[in-house]
Amino acid sequence: MACPSGCTRKDQGSAGSEHSHSSFNVPLTLVPLASHVQRAAPTGALSITSGGIPQRGLARVAVENQGNDSNVWVTAEVVSENRRYDWYLSGSQPVGPIVDARIPGHSERTMDLPVGVDCQPDTALVRVRLFTFAESVAANAPVDDVLVDACR
Repeated sequence: MACPSGCTRKDQGSAGSEHSHSSFNVPLTLVPLASHVQRAAPTGALSITSGGIPQRGLARVAVENQGNDSNVWVTAEVVSENRRYDWYLSGSQPVGPIVDARIPGHSERTMDLPVGVDCQPDTALVRVRLFTFAESVAANAPVDDVLVDACR
């Protein structure tokens, strides 16, 4: 069917969606994040800014503190590849080793976290959670919760 001058022709797709022939195409290229960190929620003054796997069995993260001096706990655990897109939905308590540190205000600190990570299937993703210092990690909600994928 021809479209008279000045109108936009729309075709109906198989699922009932409409496509306008006056739409413009936007090229999209998906690339890995340079920081190697996927985040599911915004952060506050304390955040994990980048991550990597410098060697087998070790995850390295940079933690930035834009606020006052803070005592923190950081936990890391390997996440299965089939949880790549919904890792943040797991409300489980951290099971990995806990590393504690003091981070001065308005600074960044690099931390090495021992965890069974390797760039092999099902051992390449690491969930890293950052907690402020408290009686126990279980009593706190993390101030940052990220997935580190440095193998892509």
